[in-house]
Amino acid sequence: MPTICELKIQLKNKGIKGYSNLNKSGLEKLLATGKKEKIEPKKPEPKKPAPKPAMKKAKLKIVEPKPEPKKEPKPKKEPKPKKEKPQKSQIDNKSLATLERIEEKLENVVADKSVTPAERERAKKQLALYRAAIKKKLG
Repeated sequence: MPTICELKIQLKNKGIKGYSNLNKSGLEKLLATGKKEKIEPKKPEPKKPAPKPAMKKAKLKIVEPKPEPKKEPKPKKEPKPKKEKPQKSQIDNKSLATLERIEEKLENVVADKSVTPAERERAKKQLALYRAAIKKKLG
């Protein structure tokens, strides 16, 4: 008894097409007759159209368009200044080792020649705050 694969090979050799969706018995019949059985699909019953609703006459109102109010441009908000100093509560919550690391980095910024004067001044202010916090931690 030939396998499905063997049946498909035989059909292909004979030049018969249309066997890809057939099962084994369909392949055997197609190979024996050379013609594909036509299976008529069930015709669905036609649907009855839904009854159309009765149309009511609508009263039309003429509405005049309202003039659009002129929108005034919103005043531009000034950008908020950036916080230059960390808050004392933020500094107090840091450990002594962290404070010392930050102090060292700020000292490097103050000593760096490539830093802008504004950055150097900001670093000096923060350095003073961190040094005070370190003294406070040491007691």
